[in-house]
Amino acid sequence: MSRLHLIILVFLFQIGCSFGQSKIGAYLKYAEEKYNKGDYFYAIELYEKAMQLDSNSVAVIWKYAETLRAYKDYRKAEYYYKKVYSQEEAGIYPYSLLYVGLMQKQNGKYDEALETFKKAKKKYAKEKKDYLYLKSKREVESCLWAKSALKDTAKVDFFRLPESINSKDSEFGHSMNDGKFYFSSLRADSISSAEEVYSTTYKTRIYQAEFKQGKFEQSQRVEDLLYENLNTGNGSFSLDGERFYFSLCSDEGYNYRCKIMVASFRNGKWTQIDSLGEIINEPGSNTTMPHIAELDGQEVLFFSSDRNESEGGMDLWYSFIKNGNQFGKARAIKTLNSPDNELSPWWDENTKKLYFTSSWHDGFGGYDIHSSTYN
Repeated sequence: MSRLHLIILVFLFQIGCSFGQSKIGAYLKYAEEKYNKGDYFYAIELYEKAMQLDSNSVAVIWKYAETLRAYKDYRKAEYYYKKVYSQEEAGIYPYSLLYVGLMQKQNGKYDEALETFKKAKKKYAKEKKDYLYLKSKREVESCLWAKSALKDTAKVDFFRLPESINSKDSEFGHSMNDGKFYFSSLRADSISSAEEVYSTTYKTRIYQAEFKQGKFEQSQRVEDLLYENLNTGNGSFSLDGERFYFSLCSDEGYNYRCKIMVASFRNGKWTQIDSLGEIINEPGSNTTMPHIAELDGQEVLFFSSDRNESEGGMDLWYSFIKNGNQFGKARAIKTLNSPDNELSPWWDENTKKLYFTSSWHDGFGGYDIHSSTYN
């Protein structure tokens, strides 16, 4: 081969590599943009295209695994977290081994998850006050609990509410008041046959449905509690039924940044909608999921927040209410809060139990429902 031919081949190879790297860079840039917006479906497609060009890049595989986990495709996420850990052994991405175990637990592989968490506990043992060690240690105990609890599972029948309430989208955060069922829903006004959202205002809203003669009537959106570019949900009525507390949230990617609002509700009309003060909505904090109850003969507001003095992430808090508009000091429920998130407080007056969700306490994987008896 002549020197000229060799130079041409090297030049073409360099152009090809440069073009390939340019395409990978573009895919990764747009994938990250989609991920940050919470559009995990399209982010996955873009990461897969990048992996077709470079299947050995640990950075691409890590981002792909992270997106799969966010998309709740835990089986694939487990596989790709394993690929990451096999290449870098938690040296580049310290969470890689922990996430292998968490995905195994999500997939019901408790024996495998237990061994992974034991390995992770040893791996992170140099920093015993660090979250990675504490979480691995906690998950060893949780997996042992899950294996035992599977043998003592009660048979419970669940019944889905009718289509007048439930849609193809998400419904959550319900309460009853004066024969009406109030709930939150993420619904789009226009969706294609492939379930692509065409609506420009795809937000969480509050809906209501009358309950008559043992049936739920067709639900209607509560227009008076509508904020065009913001999300509303998680409604709870005061003990006298004249105040309605709810979350008002802006989008931060796939997550929300919320504060608690209150509206006056009298004679079927909504008035005086306002934000609660800084005693509850601490500046710079995410405060949400209000639930009104009676505790020790007093009206109390339970809520979830990542405010200062939180154990980690979102914690459970409460504040006693006087005269309908005066809030006492917000207090953390320290016996229940953990380094992970605690959410969705719900008080049962009959049993004196507070129900909530957590990803820290003994569970079968991810968020489980827990209860705590009040003495």
